[in-house]
Amino acid sequence: IREGFLGSILYKVPDKFSFRTDLLRRLIYAGIPNSLRGEVWSNLAGINEKRASSNEVSYGCMIQHFRDRISVATNDIKRDIHRSLPQHLFFQELQGRQTLEEILCMYSWRNESIGYCQSMNLICAMLLLYTTTENAYYLLSVVCGKFHD
Repeated sequence: IREGFLGSILYKVPDKFSFRTDLLRRLIYAGIPNSLRGEVWSNLAGINEKRASSNEVSYGCMIQHFRDRISVATNDIKRDIHRSLPQHLFFQELQGRQTLEEILCMYSWRNESIGYCQSMNLICAMLLLYTTTENAYYLLSVVCGKFHD
């Protein structure tokens, strides 16, 4: 896939990108360029709508509110962080591991009915490689919510 072509499709329909079109399905099967994966995933998951939802608490507010809380889930997360793509340079750095831990802890507090499950760290680590911290959090919320609901 040419990056410019897929990028131009994304920008034509910024917040209401339908994944049920044959063209988009063919483009995704051909492979989404690394530089566009986070943006494509965010559009397809509808995270802009999720953020705009009146019952959604902003990521920044959650960090301020939950940052120092401790639970069984946060202890499990601390144990699993070092197993999250340890060969990748991003997670060899302290900042990468801290960012991953922050997202997982915020999710566990925001959705206490799920909390934290093994392998969430791997899903979230992969998301962090392609998108921003906040988008990775919302994408994790969408993925886990779809399987939980």
